[in-house]
This record gives sequence, C-alpha cells and structure tokens, in this order.
Amino acid sequence: MEERSDTKRWRALLLLHFRGTFRLRSWNRHHSVTVSLEEEGSQMRIKHYLEHWMQAFLNLDHRSQILLGCTIGLVLYGTLRTWDDTTTHFGSTDNRDGSVVSPARREKMSKNRHKGVDCRTYYDDLIGKTPLIRLNQLSEMLGCDILAKMESKNPGGTGKDRAAKYMLLEHLLSSANNNSNESIDESPIVEGTSGNTGISLAHLCRELGLDLHIVMPDDQSNEKKNRLEELGAHVKVVPNASISNAHHYVNAARTLAQTLEGTHIDQFENLANTNAHYSTTGPEIWKACEGHLDAFVMSAGTGGTISGVSQYLNEQKDQQRLQGEDIYASRRLEVILADPQGSSLFHRVKDGVCFTIEQRERKQKKHRYDTIVEGVGLDRVTANFQNAQIDFAERITDQEVVDTAHWLLKHEGLFVSSSSALNIAASIRVAKRIGPGNRIVTIICESGQRHYSRFYNPEYLSECGLQWPNESDSEED
Repeated sequence: MEERSDTKRWRALLLLHFRGTFRLRSWNRHHSVTVSLEEEGSQMRIKHYLEHWMQAFLNLDHRSQILLGCTIGLVLYGTLRTWDDTTTHFGSTDNRDGSVVSPARREKMSKNRHKGVDCRTYYDDLIGKTPLIRLNQLSEMLGCDILAKMESKNPGGTGKDRAAKYMLLEHLLSSANNNSNESIDESPIVEGTSGNTGISLAHLCRELGLDLHIVMPDDQSNEKKNRLEELGAHVKVVPNASISNAHHYVNAARTLAQTLEGTHIDQFENLANTNAHYSTTGPEIWKACEGHLDAFVMSAGTGGTISGVSQYLNEQKDQQRLQGEDIYASRRLEVILADPQGSSLFHRVKDGVCFTIEQRERKQKKHRYDTIVEGVGLDRVTANFQNAQIDFAERITDQEVVDTAHWLLKHEGLFVSSSSALNIAASIRVAKRIGPGNRIVTIICESGQRHYSRFYNPEYLSECGLQWPNESDSEED
C-alpha cells in the first residue's frame, strides 16, 4: 500500500531526546530504525532543528497534528518512566551519588533490562566512546606514555564508523529539508572507498534499508570486499590509478552516482567527516587524558581524523594556556602526521609541496604500487586534510610497518592493521625525538582481521620485496 503523505512528513521530523541526542525516525521496511547525532553543545543547530520541526508540525492538517501529538506524548511518557526507573547504566550497583541501589530497585531495573528499556539497540548508538589504553611494554622501553585510542572497538571495527554516521546523517537531514513533503531521500548511496568507510556505510544503510553501491581499488584485501557483499552492498572493483585518471575509484564512484541518480557521499571532500572527529574523537581523547598530552600522531586517508582531532586539541590547549592553572599549560602540543612510503603528504607538510619520488613522470606506473599500508596515504590534498593543524611529519617504510605490527602482536598482544602499525611506528620515532617523560596519543584504526590475505600473508609480502619477521627479529627493539 502506498505510504500516506503525512506519514512521509513524520519520517523526517527531529525529536530532541532526553539524553541530548537527535533522533531521525525512519519507518522503513516494516520496522523503525534510528540514526542519532550527538548534540555536543551545538545550541545553534538545536534551535534550527526545533524551528524546522515546529514549522513542519504547523504545516500538517489538524488530524495529523493530533496523531503526531499523541505519538510524541507516548514517547515522552516512556522516556520519563525510563528516567525514573534507571538513573544509572544497567548492571551498576550504585547510584550516581555513590549510594547503593536498594534490592527492590535493582529488581525493577533487572526487569526493565530484560524488556530492553534504555539500552543501545541501534548500530549507530554503539559508535564512539572507545577506550584509550596504555601500551605498557612500549612505554616502559621508550620512557614515554604511549596511549592508543582503540577505534577498532567501534561496531564496524574502525573509526570510519564515526565519519560514516555523520556524513550519512547530514545527507538525510539535507534531503529532508529540501523535499517538499519532508520525506527521506531513498535514492542509492554511492561511495568510493578502500573498504572501511564502505563497511561502516553498509551497516548503517542496512539498518535504514538504503541501497548502497561501493567502488573500491583492486589493491585492497579480499576480506573487505567479502564483508561489503555480505552486508548487501553492490561492490565494483577498479584498477588502482592516479586521481587524475577518470577510472580512479573516487572518480568512478562519482560517475556511478550520476548514472544511478544517487548520492555520492564523497568522504574525501565531505567536511562532515572532519566534524565527526572534532565533535567526538577529539573531546574523548582530551577528557581521557585530562588535558595532559604532548603529542598526537595520526596517519591520513581522507584527512578527517587528524583534521578534526588536531583542531579540537589545539583549541583546548589554547584555552588551557590562557588559564595557566596547570603544569601542562606551558607545554606545547605537537601534531604529527604518520605517512607511508609513496604518499605525497609527507612533503606537503615538510616542504609545502604535494609530491613524492614515486610520482616522477618516468617512474609513474600504469597500475601503481605505493605501499603495503591500506587506507592511508594520498597523492593530493583533500578538503578535510586542508584544515588539519599539523606541525611535523614522519615517513615510515613498509618494512618498519611490518616489523612494528609483529612486535605489537608478540609484546603487547595487539593484532593490528597496517595503518595502525604505521601510527605506532611513527609514535616510536616521535618518542625518541621529543625524549622521555612525555605523553603521546595515537590511534589503533582497526584490527588485523581484514588483512590476512595481504599484510599477514608471507607470500604476498615477499612479492612486494618485504621480509616476514622471524622470532629473533621480533625480540629486537
């Protein structure tokens, strides 16, 4: 049966949740799904959305206003009951003030838990608030605190969940605002990706019932492609090429979006990517460190993470310096780019020129091999990277990345991806350069589970001229 026009309007309405989040309700394929965007103190956006919501409400006919009012009333009633019954996270034995929960109250909380009340039930609710851990063996060896933000603990296995959530939500809000009937744009979503952003989008699009088309280069692991197809995405693999080539996976995705009359998310140029990390990753790091950090080390694929985090941390550092009440106020925060071989960004930071030796005209290959590291390193400056506040850059060779990954597995018990090993290898260099007694924060982008066929394959490494570390090598510093 065709969906009623007033129902289509409701699908685009924003409800301000008691926990300070926006909820975009979408009734799709016979079930309700939600995409949430944390408020993060954005009072202007709150005002804008509430005004838009009120205008949409006033445009409804009288019957629709009554029905919607009843629906909101029921939602608020349920939320108030939840707020009254559970003032803490389920499973906690204490109230917020430290008092012990009474047996009767605990029993009531237990019953509500089994009903699924006030628990995170949607994919997007699980994104963010990842742990920050200390790499003990490495820290003791270097005399610095090496802290790693475990973005691999996001539900999609990478920090790309954050960017995918913000970029997709911005698209949905924009389409709802532009459509006269306030409905959500259900045209196909198209993205060019090395894999991880595509996987995050695939989870969210699966939840929303949206059609997703992914274009990815052929130099990525088969595990990523298989995961995308398992999540229902349509995957097209193209030969790796320079961005100037019309068949580069980003250009191919843009062309495909036009053919399908869909939406190209364009993670490289979409500033919602940077905003995701400015609004969530940066604040989480600053809070976990209590403002005590000396360096942030991160690689760049789209540039969204290093851009958003560097902007936020530098803003907080400036405020800390003005207040001057902390011993860390006088210490400078350094942001360092970790760049793999074959990427142009190292020279962009160091010399102001986006160039690398692999791009010499006589050496340029038709199908390029630049690095074993997947998902990071670029031959251009993106809109996201343009805004990054970077002080220094470290170029890391592929062999260093391989050796670091195996050392982490043996000594820290961490099975990490190539991009994560790149970040750690650069952090080691930074620790040696700035000396002991400093605190360095970096990112574990993802685990190594999607990299068996390439990065953790001895035969493939040998084909790339790399050595598989033996037991004695892993013991060396």
